[in-house]
Amino acid sequence: MNYGYVADDQSQYSPVELPEDMISRNTVKLVLEVIGGHDLAGRKILDVGCGRGGTISTINTYYRAREAVGLDITLANIEFCRRHFANGQTRRALCNSWLRPVPK
Repeated sequence: MNYGYVADDQSQYSPVELPEDMISRNTVKLVLEVIGGHDLAGRKILDVGCGRGGTISTINTYYRAREAVGLDITLANIEFCRRHFANGQTRRALCNSWLRPVPK
């Protein structure tokens, strides 16, 4: 999800409209377009290769998933997520190393 999304003349699937001057707008828009109009309410989301947690942050901002878990093998990414998402900025956004079991 690092490259982002730039709309063309094709149909767009996300019902969410983002401000034109939003920081990381194209990256967020790509996540929204991939999910489209699917209802994530009450679902558990697993983001494999979560990196620094941007996809989980977007999901927690615009959808009502019950839980979102990110897996990444890079310790620096895990530590970044713990520092930035442990303060209530996102709901239940966890990044765990691939060596740990996926929470049930």
